[in-house]
Amino acid sequence: MEDISEAGAGDIFALFGVDCASGESFCDQSVNYSMMPMHVPEPVMSLTIKPKKNEQLDGFLKALNRFQREDPTFQVKVNEESEEIIVSGMGELHLFVYCERMKREYDIDLVVGNPTVNYRETIGAKAKFNYLHKKQSGGAGQYAKVIGYVEPINEGGLVGEDADLSC
Repeated sequence: MEDISEAGAGDIFALFGVDCASGESFCDQSVNYSMMPMHVPEPVMSLTIKPKKNEQLDGFLKALNRFQREDPTFQVKVNEESEEIIVSGMGELHLFVYCERMKREYDIDLVVGNPTVNYRETIGAKAKFNYLHKKQSGGAGQYAKVIGYVEPINEGGLVGEDADLSC
C-alpha cells in the first residue's frame, strides 16, 4: 500500500473511512456525470435470522445494515405477519458467510432457520349447516341447535344474493 494525493480516470485505488455503499461514484462538483447502475440479480435463497440473546440486538442490526451497504445482493426484510427477520442472498453459502462474519466480527450467536409460510384458507362455495349438539353428563346437560350457511365474500365486499354480479 502506498499513499497518493490524487488519482485519475481509470486508476484503481482505495479510500478508508468513507461512509458509502457499493456502486457509488465520487466526482468533482463541477462534473455532472451519471453512472449506470449495477445489475443486481434477484436473491435465490432466504433464511430467518435472529440473535440468541436480546442484548445483542443493537450489534445485530448494525451488522445487517453494514452488510447490506457492502453487498447489494444481500437483502434484509422483516415479514410483518410472522415478525421474522429474513435475509436473502445468492445461495446458502453466501448467507452462511454473513452469519459467520456476524459471529466473528460482532461476537453475536445466531438462531438461523427457514422462513415460515403463512397458509390461508378461504371459503370456496356456499355451504349450509344444521348441527344439533346434545351432551348429557349429569345435571341439566347441554343442548344447542345451529342452522345457517357460510359463503365467500365477493371482491366488492358484498355477500351472496346482495352482490351485484352484472358486468
